[in-house]
Amino acid sequence: MNIVHVRQEALAMIRSKGLRISIVNALANGECKRTCWH
Repeated sequence: MNIVHVRQEALAMIRSKGLRISIVNALANGECKRTCWH
C-alpha cells in the first residue's frame, strides 16, 4: 500500500465528513432561525 495514497484517502474522507457536518449545521441553523424567529 502507498502511504501517500492512504493519507490522501483519509484526508478526502475527513474533508467530506467535515463538509457534510457543516451542511447539516447550516441546515439546522436555518431551521432554528425559521422556527425561532418567525
